[in-house]
Amino acid sequence: MDLPIIVVNLNGKRGIDYDNCPLILKNYLALHVSFNAKIIQKSLQDWEPLYRKYKSENNTSAFHYNEDVYKSLGL
Repeated sequence: MDLPIIVVNLNGKRGIDYDNCPLILKNYLALHVSFNAKIIQKSLQDWEPLYRKYKSENNTSAFHYNEDVYKSLGL
């Protein structure tokens, strides 16, 4: 369906959690973030246009925010 998916890790991981991620999402361009209101809000605001950009570049791997993004949010 070509939807921008945000995966929220309940265990605190800030990137893809290969042990718990559903198989179908392991090779899908999805944003993986930790369970925190600030980073989830940022994801909801930013991910859709980023998803379209990366998709147009034929990127199909998991995406995550770097530590600087988390630090800028006080996390």
